[in-house]
Amino acid sequence: MAEKREYRLKINAYSPETMPMKRLAEYISDLAVLFGDESHVHLVGIESSSTCPVILVDWEAEPKVVDRVQRARNKEGPEDAQRAIDSINSRLKKDNASADLLNPSQSKIFEFPGATVREPIEWPSINQASELYGVPIWVGGRTELSNVDLLDGTIEWKCLADRGKAIAIAQHIYTATLRVIGHGRWRKMPNGPWNLERYVIDDFEVVKTTTLEQTISDLRSIKAKWKSLPDPLAALDAIRSGEDHKPDGGI
Repeated sequence: MAEKREYRLKINAYSPETMPMKRLAEYISDLAVLFGDESHVHLVGIESSSTCPVILVDWEAEPKVVDRVQRARNKEGPEDAQRAIDSINSRLKKDNASADLLNPSQSKIFEFPGATVREPIEWPSINQASELYGVPIWVGGRTELSNVDLLDGTIEWKCLADRGKAIAIAQHIYTATLRVIGHGRWRKMPNGPWNLERYVIDDFEVVKTTTLEQTISDLRSIKAKWKSLPDPLAALDAIRSGEDHKPDGGI
């Protein structure tokens, strides 16, 4: 007979006598998906120390099965195997349990944290005055506050404005970048960025656009005494070194 290798999913909840059969079948189904290679993977028993399905893997299929499990653990490989891991963890969380996948030598090769994972903190929403930028791409609505959508690169801001402001903003639809000033309600997403829940525009202005060449020309046109110095860099070094004498005219 070909050699077979035993793997165990040790579930730290219930016992074979207390675990509902339907729930046990769901865990075994998820394990079958995780292991794959159905013709070489076999359920041979449920150990009673805890609820512990014993899975036998034919020796010729073991390298393939182990590689599949390891890749799924690293969020790689077949998506169905990754979903099986998420499903097992979800069931464990509902059962207030965790589990360990053990190899034939009883060494832990995979931990399913289940209920031991800390829930992310749910922060309350905060109200804060803020500025947004974007090109108006839609203005409209039937309510007293009109909807105003601004596109800032790939980000779309959903805003509100009274009808007077909305009519004024509509004059710039698709044609200008606006800086809007208003007050918004923001919520910190669990393990993620801040999400804008509501934003009311109080005022806005058109952002002036210019070329790099024009910006440089404008900077050069600014009047400054240092431009008349014979050696502006030497004068700057003198100021930095704390020398009392300054070149005529200062900076």
